[in-house]
This record gives sequence, structure tokens and C-alpha cells, in this order.
Amino acid sequence: MSYSPKTRKRAKSIFKQIESCFANSEFDSAIELIYKLQEDYLSHFDSWYLGSWLGICHFANGNYSEAITALEESRNKIDQAKVIKYGINYLQVLEYLGCCYFKIENYITAIKRYDEAEKYIPYCEKGGFFDQLCYFRIGKARVYLWLKRYKEALHQYELAWKTLPDDGSDKESEAVLNYEIGKTYYYQEEQEKASKQLSAVMEKNLPDAYLPEFYLLMTKNLNKTENYKRVLDYIEKIENIGTPEIWAAEFYNLAGRAHYFLRNFTESERCFLKSNEFPPEHDWISQHNSHFLKLLKTIELEN
Repeated sequence: MSYSPKTRKRAKSIFKQIESCFANSEFDSAIELIYKLQEDYLSHFDSWYLGSWLGICHFANGNYSEAITALEESRNKIDQAKVIKYGINYLQVLEYLGCCYFKIENYITAIKRYDEAEKYIPYCEKGGFFDQLCYFRIGKARVYLWLKRYKEALHQYELAWKTLPDDGSDKESEAVLNYEIGKTYYYQEEQEKASKQLSAVMEKNLPDAYLPEFYLLMTKNLNKTENYKRVLDYIEKIENIGTPEIWAAEFYNLAGRAHYFLRNFTESERCFLKSNEFPPEHDWISQHNSHFLKLLKTIELEN
């Protein structure tokens, strides 16, 4: 389609529709409109920019392979001559690629993309986009965590803290950081440090999407420190908000273990049996359930 004021106006109108669809989580509709712009109005946009929007929408839909294809194409078209104008956008392309590779458990490539993005950090800082920079650091730290490079993960969290306002007004980011740091200490098997960090999390400030995982982590950490009464407090919390099925087997296993050591044997048996109703994330869960159910059977026979 030829370049003209009329087609330019139409292209801008469609792009506004894309922004609206994205804001309303209507990602399929946004993707259709992006394809329309790419097909009929590409002369009005940088192709890498439309590709980045396409990739981000696919990411939001959970279609990580499609997102990687679109974002890698966008990455290959990055123009360093325009870095002053688009540095923040370039960082976003690489950040989402890091997130995509993290989601498909390709942690080495994820770190490579995050490292590539580092050169665009100054443009983020100059523009005052500290929220974006904070979550960039959190995303990169998560990759280091799964690579078991704990020291590097903790360093990223230190950098994330420095992006927060000095007046402590960003309570949500503080809660997320305390949680993520606590998780890192947990996997590093430093339970005392994990307990201290997780105890600093203000639940009311933590986004709802984090709560199930936070409760699970608290439950696991308290179980390791044999604080079984508090384990049951967090089991109750997760039951109140609805136990995600992917973690249910482990939740009820931990509940059964806590009840067992608190000598609530009837409730312990119920929880271990409940745990067996869900597909286990890990092989040890069903084995652990069987072990304790045998112990409970022995106690029942003795009584």
C-alpha cells in the first residue's frame, strides 16, 4: 500500500487498537491486527518494532516458540544507529527473549540475551524507567537461580534494590524482591537467611499471582526447620485461596508430614491420601506418601 496521509492515519488507528487490545489482555485480537499492519501498512513502521509487539503478544499468550521467532527476527533488525531513540525498546526485545528462553528452560540462551541487553541499561536509566529496570534485574536473577549460580542471582537482586525509590513507596516491588531473595537462599539451603527474608514479605503488598508460590515456599522452608505448626498455617492459607493443581501433591504431602509429627494421625493420613489424588511434580512425593502411610498403618495396628 502506498504511503499517504490517509493510509498513515489508518495505520495509526489500527496501532491504537492494538494497544487497547493489549491493555485489555485481548492478545489474539492484537496479533491479528499486527499481521494486518505487517501486510498492508509496513511502510509506516519499523519492521523490528512491529515484530517486537508480535513477540510480546505471543509471550503474553504463552506461545513461547512463536514469541521467540518474532522477537529473534526483531533482534536481528536492531539498528545501532538509532540506539539513542530506541535503546529502551531494544532492551525490551532482549528482555522478553530472556523471559521466553527461561520459560522453555533454555537458561544458557536466556542469560545470553539478558547479557546482550545490558548495553541498553543506560538508556533505561536516563529515561527514568526504573520499574522496568527493576523487573529486568529480577528476571535475570531468576535465570541465575535455576542455573544454581546463586551469588550472581543475589547480585542482580542487589542491583534491583537500587532502582527502588528512596522513600519506600514501591511496596509491591519490595515484597517481590524479599520473596525472590528468600527463594534464592532457600535453594542455596540457607534456611535461616531464607526465613529472615521471607518473614520480611508483606503479604498484602505481594501481587496475587505470587501468593500460591509464596505460601508453598514458606511451607517448604518451615518444614525444613521443623516448624510444623506454622506449616499448617500456610497450608490453610493456600487452601483458602485455592490450591493450584500443579503444586497440590506437594502441598498435601507437606501437610501430611506436619500433622504426622504433631501426632494428628487421622488428619495426616487424609492429607497423604489427598496428595496421591494429584499428579506429582516430583517422583519423591508419591514415594514419600507411601512411606508415611505405611508408618501410619503400623501406628493404627499398634493402637
